[in-house]
Amino acid sequence: MNRSLLLVLACVVALLSTKLAEAQPVGPIPDPSSKRLICSKLVAKAMPSKFSTNAMVFTGPAGDGRRGSAGFIVPAMMLMQAESTHWRFGFQRAASGYGFQIIHPFRNGHVVVSVASSVAIHRGGYWGDIGWGNPTGSDKVALSSAGKEMLPLRPDRLYTVESILSPDGLLRLSINNILVCQQVIKTATPVTLAIKEGSKIYGGSSWDKTTFKGPDFKPTLKGGDGGLILGPMDGSGPTQHFKDVYLSAMYSFTTKSLPTTAKSEPKSQPPAAKSHPTNSPDMDGLLARVKTIRETAPIKRTRKVGGHRGGPFEELPAEPAVLIGFEYTTSTFYGGHLTIKSLRPIFRSAKGELLGKRHGVPHGKVRRIVAKEDYVVTGIIAKTGHRVDGFRVLFMKARGGVLNPDDVYRSEWLGGKGGGGETLCATNGAPIIGIYGRQGHDLDSIGFLVADRRPTHPPARSLQALLPRLVGNWTVTYTNGTQHTREIHASQKVNESDELVEENGDILIVYENVIERLTLVDDKLFVEHFNPRTNYPNGTPSVIGVALRVKETAK
Repeated sequence: MNRSLLLVLACVVALLSTKLAEAQPVGPIPDPSSKRLICSKLVAKAMPSKFSTNAMVFTGPAGDGRRGSAGFIVPAMMLMQAESTHWRFGFQRAASGYGFQIIHPFRNGHVVVSVASSVAIHRGGYWGDIGWGNPTGSDKVALSSAGKEMLPLRPDRLYTVESILSPDGLLRLSINNILVCQQVIKTATPVTLAIKEGSKIYGGSSWDKTTFKGPDFKPTLKGGDGGLILGPMDGSGPTQHFKDVYLSAMYSFTTKSLPTTAKSEPKSQPPAAKSHPTNSPDMDGLLARVKTIRETAPIKRTRKVGGHRGGPFEELPAEPAVLIGFEYTTSTFYGGHLTIKSLRPIFRSAKGELLGKRHGVPHGKVRRIVAKEDYVVTGIIAKTGHRVDGFRVLFMKARGGVLNPDDVYRSEWLGGKGGGGETLCATNGAPIIGIYGRQGHDLDSIGFLVADRRPTHPPARSLQALLPRLVGNWTVTYTNGTQHTREIHASQKVNESDELVEENGDILIVYENVIERLTLVDDKLFVEHFNPRTNYPNGTPSVIGVALRVKETAK
C-alpha cells in the first residue's frame, strides 16, 4: 500500500472520528441518575470559566448598586421530560451579597428558585419580571420553621445547597441537609434571560445599566436547559461564590444543544415493561374480582411503614390491576447505611404488565423483582427509620379468583438492613391494587391500597364469639421459614402454659416475653409475632405466619 493511499485513509478515519465525536454526548453518564461535576468554583465579579462540561456562561444584571452577578446554563440533549433534576453545590455569601438562583428544567419550561432573605419560585417568563426574587408572580412559598431561622444565610459561611425537582413536580429545597421548603409544580413556561427595554428589575437597577452578557450568549432557554445564577455583591474582599457544583439529571450533556422533540431516549433509561402472554384463568378470575370490588366497595389502606418526611403520594392504576413487583434503586443514606432510594410499582392487568410511576429520585442501577407466574404481592416485611431501609416481598398465588394462603413464598432481602426491627406491611390475603406513602428525594414510606370488602384490620369481635373457631391444633409456618405448633383449648390456654386473651379489640397469645396477634380469615389463621410486649400496640411486628388447622380438638 503506497503512502498516498495511506494518507487518504488516515484523512477519512479522522473525518469520521470528528463526525462521531460531534454526534455523541461529551462524557456520557452511564447511569441516568449519576451526578456530574459542572464546575469546581464560580466567583462573583468574574466571567465564569473552567467548566467540566459544555455550558453557556455569562455575567448578569446589577442589583441596587451591587455588581458582579454571574452564572451558567447547561444545555440538554434528549431530555427525559418525565424525570428529575437534582442540583447540589456549596454557596458562600459575601456580607453585602445577594443570594442565588437555581433554574430547573420542567417539561417544556423552567422553574426559577430565588434564595435570598426568603424563597421565591417562578414558573418561567422574562427574567426581568423575576428579578432578584420578585414576590409578585411568585408562588406562595411556605418555609419550614427551620428554614425561617436559616434565612437569610449568614455571610462568609459555606452552605451545602440541594434543590430537587421530581418527575411529578415536587420541588424540595434543602440547605445543610435541612428542608427549607417544598412546593408542587404543575406547569412551567420557558425562561428568557433578558430585561424588557425601559423596565426596572426587582432588587436591581434599570434595564440599561447592566444586563446578561457572555460569549455566544442566547437569552431564550430551550426545554431541558438548566443552570445557576450567583447574585451580585458590593465592595471587595472575600467574594461570594459557588463551590463544587454537581448536577444529577435524566439527560446527557452535549457540545450542541439539540431540540427537545428528539424521539430517541438515552440507553441508560430502564426498558419499558414487556407485555405478558394471556393471563391464566386464575389470574383473570382475580382481576375480575378486583374490578367488581373497585366498582362496589371503597378502596382500603394497609398500615404504612417508614418515616414522615417528604410529600404524600398515592398511585392507583386507571384500569383494574394487581401488584406483582417493583423496580427499585438503592443508595447510601446519611450515616453510611444502605436504603431504598426509589421504587416503581409493577402491576398486572388484563392487558399485561403496567409500569407505575417512580417514587423517590432514582440512583444507580435499576433492579427488578417480579412475582412468579400467577403470584401477586401481598405485602412486605421491612426495616425502616427515617426512610425505608430495606424489605423482602411476600407473594401469594392466585387460585380460583382469590389468593391462596397455603401457597406463599418470599423474596430475598432488598436494600439495607438498618433502621429498627422488621415491620410487617401486608394484607389479610387480599390483592394489592395500588400503593401510597411519602416521597421526596428518597422513598420515605410506603403502604398499600387493597381490594377487599373486609377491612384491612378486621373489626373487633369478642374472644368468646371466636373461640369455638379457634379451638384446635394449628401448625404455623412463618415467613422466616420456621414452624411451630399452637394448640388452643376451650379454656383459652395455648400449649398448656400460655394463654389466649383479648386486649384493645385484638386476640392475643401471651408468652413470657412476646405476644402474637391472631386474625382469622375464613379458615386460615394469620399470626403476627411482636417483641417485646411492652411496645404493643405501637410496636412493630417482626414476623408473620400462616396457621393451618391440623386436627380438631374435642370440646
